[in-house]
Amino acid sequence: MKYVYKIIAALGALASIPLMIFGENFTYSMASAGLEALFSIGELLNIGSFTEYLQQHGGQAPTHLGDTTSIYEFGKLINSISGFEGDGNIMEELGVVLNPALVLMVAMVAVAICAIAAAVCAFACKNNRKVIYACIAGIGFSMIIPECFEAVAAPILEGSIKFSTLLGTSFADMIGSIEVLELSSSFWFIPLVFAGVIAWTVLYNATLPENEKMERKIMLGEVDL
Repeated sequence: MKYVYKIIAALGALASIPLMIFGENFTYSMASAGLEALFSIGELLNIGSFTEYLQQHGGQAPTHLGDTTSIYEFGKLINSISGFEGDGNIMEELGVVLNPALVLMVAMVAVAICAIAAAVCAFACKNNRKVIYACIAGIGFSMIIPECFEAVAAPILEGSIKFSTLLGTSFADMIGSIEVLELSSSFWFIPLVFAGVIAWTVLYNATLPENEKMERKIMLGEVDL
């Protein structure tokens, strides 16, 4: 049973890392005049995919784009955007989000470190309370992420940062404007994973045979010999 506990606790804690990186934790929605124009052109040129969509939706072209995405996919997008040359003032215009973005990245790294620490403690430490402490820290750092994300999203939602800011050309605003940028409900699986490991550890300790419970108390110095 001891090794079953260790394996489940370690894998459970480590599961928070792919959930954070590859989980669809971010939701966005954007209004796009360019999208409407694109469908109008597609209809004029009688392009099948455009006309089929319009027939299915009563001739109404979509005005918004929206989806949920992961930090991995978002990173790929930022990397592709970095290939464009701005007007030289991009860093100044993005300055308002640099600090919260940095704190956001630090918080995510800290969550990953807590997950690794919990997994290591599950296997290497006789005192599995350290697993609980690492998971509590993981929950704490994951709670910082929504605040930082809101601080990053606010200038974008307010219009201070536009696609023209990122791409260095005013024509880029034809792509659209972000109206919704928030964490999706799947993000909360990350702290829930840590909470699950805590519950698993408490349950394991509670179901130990009485002689093993006494041995643990002696090891932890909770019993005077």
